[in-house]
Amino acid sequence: MHRVTRRGDQVAIKDPAGNYCARFTIFYVGMNFELQDGNGHCLRANSASQVKIESGGGCNASDLNEQWYSYNCNSFSCNYVNVGRNAYLKTNGTSSGDLVYVGFMPGGYFRWDFD
Repeated sequence: MHRVTRRGDQVAIKDPAGNYCARFTIFYVGMNFELQDGNGHCLRANSASQVKIESGGGCNASDLNEQWYSYNCNSFSCNYVNVGRNAYLKTNGTSSGDLVYVGFMPGGYFRWDFD
């Protein structure tokens, strides 16, 4: 995933040519995981199907909207599913500024490369 916006804002992708990236620490919750940025804020899906960097504290293991699991992985990328929304991490475009959502196939882009 590429660069994200300020906490509380919806996550957007950034042109990979800009050499930006988002750094997350992975916390495992059973078979699922949570993604926390360097400032201690969690990546979560909200009820409007937006993916945001939480403006509150760190990840909460009991909040299913902050939990993810990988699906259908190959050597390069995976699909990621939000546990609470039961929907894929997706974007509708690959251009800088395109927003990140959770949603369903078909339509949009669903494969993510987390290094």
